[in-house]
Amino acid sequence: MTNHIELEHDARRLLAEMIGDLGLRRQAFATGALMRALARRTGADEMTWYLTGLLADLDTEHSQLTPERHGGMAAGIIELRGFDNDIVSAVRRHAETSRGFFADPIEQALYAAADTARLFMAYIPPPGMSFSDVTVEMMLEKLNDADFAQQAERGHILSAEDMGLTMTGWFSLALEAVRAAKDDTLE
Repeated sequence: MTNHIELEHDARRLLAEMIGDLGLRRQAFATGALMRALARRTGADEMTWYLTGLLADLDTEHSQLTPERHGGMAAGIIELRGFDNDIVSAVRRHAETSRGFFADPIEQALYAAADTARLFMAYIPPPGMSFSDVTVEMMLEKLNDADFAQQAERGHILSAEDMGLTMTGWFSLALEAVRAAKDDTLE
């Protein structure tokens, strides 16, 4: 696969085949959007980083009873589908990566992006407000609320600082990316 349009279409089809839960698919799109924004910021290949974020949790529904298989199962599937080795490797390692031990910048970015997407996608604006009204300050409050989106690992989110971003800067970038992902079609 070399054509970016074909790659994205194949990734979207694969996501629809593997993830039935609409919320998990939205989270995948948000992670992909965050990865693309980080790639743009760092000069990395945007499509590679986007697809890595989009496909990173491809096996979530299928590995719930065997979490040790998470990452490896998804990597095997996308490898068989012919995705780039950089994507396969980052997806394989993202579930096992410990903070500070990244083989590649894409792994460090995925470590922060996946949980940031979880945090942002868990937020439902109050009545009379849309997601476009959400501010960085509101999301920083949610970050500090230990009872909110407990599955979003705060340490992973805070690791964005290891990439030279302040939390305000990271959340500003993330908010813009997640807003775009919320508008994305979920074929």
